[in-house]
Amino acid sequence: YTGLLVRYVDAETFYLFVIDGAARYQVLLWQAGVLTTVQPWTPSPVINGAGDENVLALVEDGQTLHFFANNQLLFAVYAPLLPPGATGLVGGAGERTMAEITVDWLRLYERRS
Repeated sequence: YTGLLVRYVDAETFYLFVIDGAARYQVLLWQAGVLTTVQPWTPSPVINGAGDENVLALVEDGQTLHFFANNQLLFAVYAPLLPPGATGLVGGAGERTMAEITVDWLRLYERRS
């Protein structure tokens, strides 16, 4: 899997938006070390499977978190429970799985009023 860490406060408090090689996505909330599944693993025809490129994006307007894959909105979190925080990349694999994740580019934009 690979994805975005959003509203990162510390190692126990953040949102996580991830996609996997089976063309699925998931949204999780870690809040003070307690894991909550906001959106369980969900297949999507807009996500490319393992070995093919995907472009992930987050648009945050202060009120809502919008998660995109390949220019298509997949999920939104309205009235997020966490305060604004850092954003980052995440990647990993199951215990018996090896994964290679390549990041070709990363762009961060600060919203201007």
